[in-house]
Amino acid sequence: MKKLTSVLVTGCGGDIGTGVGRIIKGLGMVGTLVGADVSTDNAGKFVFDACEILPPASSPKYLTQLEQLVKKYNAELVVPAADAEIRFFSESNFAGDISGAAVVMANSEALRVGADKLQTYEFLKSNALPYPWTCIVGEHTPLALPCIIKSRYGRGSKGVELVEADHVAYLTKKRPADIWQEYLTPDDEEYTCGIYGCANGDIRTIIFKRRLGGGLTVAGEVVENKDIDDVLRRVAQGLGLRGSINAQLRLTQKGAVIFEINPRFSSTVVFRHKLGFKDVLWAIEEKTGNAPSPYTPPRVGTKFYKGYTEYINPSFEAGSGTVSKSRGPHTLTLRPAAMGDAEVLFQWRNDETAWREFRNARPVVWEEHKRWLTKTLNGEFPGRIIMIAEYAGEKIGVVRSDERENGLSEVSYQVAPEWRGQGLGKRMALEFVKTHLSGHTLMAQIKKGNVASESVARALGLKPFKEETSDNPDDRRALVEWR
Repeated sequence: MKKLTSVLVTGCGGDIGTGVGRIIKGLGMVGTLVGADVSTDNAGKFVFDACEILPPASSPKYLTQLEQLVKKYNAELVVPAADAEIRFFSESNFAGDISGAAVVMANSEALRVGADKLQTYEFLKSNALPYPWTCIVGEHTPLALPCIIKSRYGRGSKGVELVEADHVAYLTKKRPADIWQEYLTPDDEEYTCGIYGCANGDIRTIIFKRRLGGGLTVAGEVVENKDIDDVLRRVAQGLGLRGSINAQLRLTQKGAVIFEINPRFSSTVVFRHKLGFKDVLWAIEEKTGNAPSPYTPPRVGTKFYKGYTEYINPSFEAGSGTVSKSRGPHTLTLRPAAMGDAEVLFQWRNDETAWREFRNARPVVWEEHKRWLTKTLNGEFPGRIIMIAEYAGEKIGVVRSDERENGLSEVSYQVAPEWRGQGLGKRMALEFVKTHLSGHTLMAQIKKGNVASESVARALGLKPFKEETSDNPDDRRALVEWR
């Protein structure tokens, strides 16, 4: 195919956006590769030839400014990589192009079914596919416990929690518009699967059994499973699939059960491309009127691992990315939490100064903590990312985010007692947000009067939004939500 003048990738600062950008750049098929996001303060500037500001998809100015960028760079294709944008196109029943640029995404039926989790359930059920029971929180009680609660709309990691019996009444009142969903077991049989529907009706699939760390896919293995492949192909046929989608499923006693359909490229898009499942290339080829390149499935048993790439901005100002103490400057780094961190996390969690600032203001016992960490690392809270901060060769804190039912990403952190008072909490949070939450709308919950955490919230651009009075007789401070 001929070389394209320009391609615009939105959500360019996120892991999917940078992944798509790296793939396109590596193909050498584009003159100018342009990225756009709500901020340019992210790693996208090291991947794309140009990075532009684009308001969030919820903004009334989003489409107008997107059209302006297409015209500015004479873009021939637009590739949306952020979930909020995919949902925008789905809900607006978008069809056609943007100022002459074709939009690279799945067909409208795939968008409709994938964007609404109740529609996903109805689709699976009506097509006689295995499905997790699913119902609206405000209209039904859970059919069995424990179960999952999640947002009805948006990507599956938003607002996902494992629900026990003692939380049902509270969540029914708090989240009536969300959905209960069957908790699928076993936990160690989770798969992420790519499905590509070609214009000629050909269906291409790839199946990874994955391992999670800190809420992210950190490793996996290519597997071959006829039952899973049959389910994926039936999904593609039922959707009349054109383009790429991603299915999350667990292999249970009743077979391969899909619990999530994401109508976009996957966060494992680079792994897949390297292994021959080149859905970004195929989508571009078909959008430009060419036949998709042939697919040679990868060798079963091939394993892959997630690593991290560091970028240094030449205009970096001294002190903006390093922390100085009397023994000299050191770089603060983040890595996914692991079970080997259980003991130090337990010690930090039960530091009295720290736990008194938590909503659940009490110490925890070891077994409770170990269960919580195991569930977190196994991905039972899919919207959660938890990272260990290291500095001067030592573990100095933890920072995490949780996707809430309102679509916000709640950020929280804790600094080890011996490292407090040096501004490290702020640096941890800023680095975490820049690396993992680009394009997300943030929130934090802070007890009134916690000056250090309030300072971090302000550094993240948050302001007090609302207060919740305390019913704890030992601590009457209000819990303040910052946005």
